[in-house]
Amino acid sequence: MTLHIGITLGLYSADESLWTNGIKQNALALARTFKASLLGHRVTLVNTTSVPITPALPWDLSAFDTQAFEAVKDSLDVLILLGGQLADAPSAALRARGVKLVGYKCGSEAVVSAQSIVYGLPETAAPYYNRHLHALWLIPQIAQLNAAYYQVLHRCEHAIIVPFVWHPAPLESACQALPNQGVFVPHASIAKRLCILEPNRELLKTFLHPLLIAELFYRNFPQRVASVRITNLAQRSEHSELNGVLKGTDLHREGKIILDGRHHPAAVLPQHTDVVISHQWGNPLNYAYLETAWLGYPLVHNASLCPELGFYYEGFELIEAAQMLGKASVIGQTGGSYVIGDTPESAVDYRRRQRLHIRRFIADQAQLVAQYDELLAQLMAID
Repeated sequence: MTLHIGITLGLYSADESLWTNGIKQNALALARTFKASLLGHRVTLVNTTSVPITPALPWDLSAFDTQAFEAVKDSLDVLILLGGQLADAPSAALRARGVKLVGYKCGSEAVVSAQSIVYGLPETAAPYYNRHLHALWLIPQIAQLNAAYYQVLHRCEHAIIVPFVWHPAPLESACQALPNQGVFVPHASIAKRLCILEPNRELLKTFLHPLLIAELFYRNFPQRVASVRITNLAQRSEHSELNGVLKGTDLHREGKIILDGRHHPAAVLPQHTDVVISHQWGNPLNYAYLETAWLGYPLVHNASLCPELGFYYEGFELIEAAQMLGKASVIGQTGGSYVIGDTPESAVDYRRRQRLHIRRFIADQAQLVAQYDELLAQLMAID
């Protein structure tokens, strides 16, 4: 069955960046998946705000049809609520017309909501739970902590874990003007620049454990660390708890730590990074891992949904992580090729291997397309 599928966006400006968060990238990747179907679906990105659709948007409007909700609401067969939400009345009207409504969930809203309430964080807009959904589609990394939260508050019994989709096109476009198109080029120096890219917005992905990993490694091999750059933390530089943690490290005492602001990985990796250290708690797959690995940067991480990428350690096993950091460091030259880990492998070969592992997430890959066609068939069968 050929369908007209809408995927919502909630634009805040006519030239909104792709990199403010992962939502727009997710919408574009999902659109690629549906557009690749042999069933010939029509796919539209649907803006739910009053911001006008203009060529200032950072994607090709001829490749990704983008319309205001009012312009397409009467022709849709399926509306996937991903990046923009609909109020009760238009949602009810769509459902009454036979349009299938899906809540596509790719954020840990249960955690964000609990933190906001418990810690008295500044209030944003009150959450809205749409009661007219036919199904909830949850990406795998957020399902464990959030599935019940979404099911109960949206009053929707059909909650399905769906494949995670990604595409390198936005990343490669952002890296196009960079030296070597942003890919990892190893340096001969034994002292490596370590980088921590966690967003530090909620407890699931923070700098703390990567810093501890770097500290453990540094205590054993101080000559192998040039610097530790921590992004998304400069705004907290005066925080007493942060400064207490930093002062407990040899890295801080010896001037190795750099607190930086918010940057896209393409702006940090090529200029400042030899190895990326990451840690997550309840979010075992995200774009940062795929972006880092796609560009060929050694990645030390504990993301259990992609253990084949980079250098994997379990959970909170930080001693193991420090050992992985030792393997991830580019430690010498052999016949003109660099050694990554304990197996001779050039940086080019490493990057090629990483991209092969990432193929299973690429949005227009045939198996993913078939899985989403099956999800659509199941959706259309729901009353």
